[in-house]
Amino acid sequence: MVNRTGAINSEIAAAMARMTGHEKWMISILMALFAAGGTTYGLAEETLAFYGILIPVIIAAGYDVVTGVAIILIRAGIGGLGSTINPFATTIASNAAGLCFTDGLILRLALLGVGWIICGAFVMRYAAKVKADPTLSIVADRRADNARHFGGIQAGTTPGVATTKVTTRQSVVLILFAATFGLMILGGATQGWWMAEMSRLFLGAALVIGTVGWIGEKPFVESFVDGAHDLLGVALIIGLARRIVVVMDAGHITDTILNASEQATAGTSKVVFINAMYWIEIALSFPVPSTSGLAVLSMPILAPVSDFAGVDRSLTVTAYQWTAGLVNLITPTSAVVVGGLAIGRLPCDRWLRFIAPLLGILTVLIMAALRSGGFAMTAFGVHSETGKLRRVITCAPGLAHDRLTPANCDSLLFDDVFVVQQAHSDHRDFFDKMVARGVVLIGLGECSTPQAVGQVARALFAAGAATRVIGCAMPPSRAAMHLDTEFTLCDRDIPTSFVSVAETITCYNIRPGETAGLLDIRRESEGLFDVVAQAMGLKDLRVIPKGGDSYEQAREQ
Repeated sequence: MVNRTGAINSEIAAAMARMTGHEKWMISILMALFAAGGTTYGLAEETLAFYGILIPVIIAAGYDVVTGVAIILIRAGIGGLGSTINPFATTIASNAAGLCFTDGLILRLALLGVGWIICGAFVMRYAAKVKADPTLSIVADRRADNARHFGGIQAGTTPGVATTKVTTRQSVVLILFAATFGLMILGGATQGWWMAEMSRLFLGAALVIGTVGWIGEKPFVESFVDGAHDLLGVALIIGLARRIVVVMDAGHITDTILNASEQATAGTSKVVFINAMYWIEIALSFPVPSTSGLAVLSMPILAPVSDFAGVDRSLTVTAYQWTAGLVNLITPTSAVVVGGLAIGRLPCDRWLRFIAPLLGILTVLIMAALRSGGFAMTAFGVHSETGKLRRVITCAPGLAHDRLTPANCDSLLFDDVFVVQQAHSDHRDFFDKMVARGVVLIGLGECSTPQAVGQVARALFAAGAATRVIGCAMPPSRAAMHLDTEFTLCDRDIPTSFVSVAETITCYNIRPGETAGLLDIRRESEGLFDVVAQAMGLKDLRVIPKGGDSYEQAREQ
């Protein structure tokens, strides 16, 4: 709807007109506009309409077709690579990984900014070189032919655009357009908005923008239907990919891949793992150039695998979108790349020769960012929900109980003194009951990595001490540091639990594999309470929720 009002075209044309005589900076500004479209709403196929408008102006300014193609294709590509709220990449991938689309936003914004600077400097340097000496152009032998094809015009004019003035109505449309994405970010970050809420937001925004930038009843309806048509294709791709995922889950194919992946990454550092995921996505991006298709195909597998490596899922999503953005600058399976080069009359081999150094620079940047992200997302810290911490005492689990007195109760973050011996007895009783059935329950959190759980499981199975291990993936919260804080067995079928946290725990069933030393790992569809009840041979558990407010429940042992 926004494209149909002509607001974006007019804004770009106005920017070009204002920069007459300062063409070098026109390149930077235009690239910023295309990058903004790429990072917000996945500007891709829509860019094909701009080549015929922009390239003649670029040639008249003394540059070549490579510069014109690069301004559009590289900048929209870096916007997709550094996608922040792109609903066709970030949002879909986050949904497939079970995350909010704002998770990992800071790292993506950082790469978007740095990438914009690098790409802008790269293109501007090439453009300045060509303007100073046209023989240095990669397409110098086609200079005269391109000039005839795109027509001789005066710098500052814009063929194909009726006016370079942005009307008041178009300005309001652009403001509403930007406000829509701002509201989407706010809703996702603070109100828990997801697909249903965002769909209503975009539907309402389309109607409001279409009304404000009124283009007539028939064009209004046609634009709305065309927009729905574009989204329908994405929806069908997602539906088909989801069917593949369902078949893989039902046939335990996903479990096999997860198990093999866990074995392959066992013992590797988190930085090595996330970089390996990046190159896997690189390989997948060539046959699957669709960002939404790649997201729903790869994220349901790679996101759980990242859990085994102790890597934050948001970093895996970020690695995916950086991959898709990079490969979609060159992949021959992308209609955007092939179409843009065809309109610009730029042979593929010349384009690859031009962009190869930039791909190398961006690859180094991405690998460095993944490395820093891997370190940043594995850092430990001390957090408080109730206010500034005056004093922090760290100790091994159980030692705090032994040292607990009425005098130091508050400083150790306990609400009251309780019978320490009984607490230890309850914990041992729970452990003994589980082991007696050949079952061991281990929390997967900051204190026990998936690799460590895998090693413990192998040792238990080898010694005949257990027949089954249940890995309980804890949410990233100080209140979920230890499994026994969320789930403590008081009797055979009566646990006390911090229910709101326990219900978010994902369970993984680990049994000995068919070959010695291998593990059969399967994600449980049921929640913690049902999984434990089944392991204990019970119909269900009689759960006793913890007392007090949410802060007191988080600290209760």
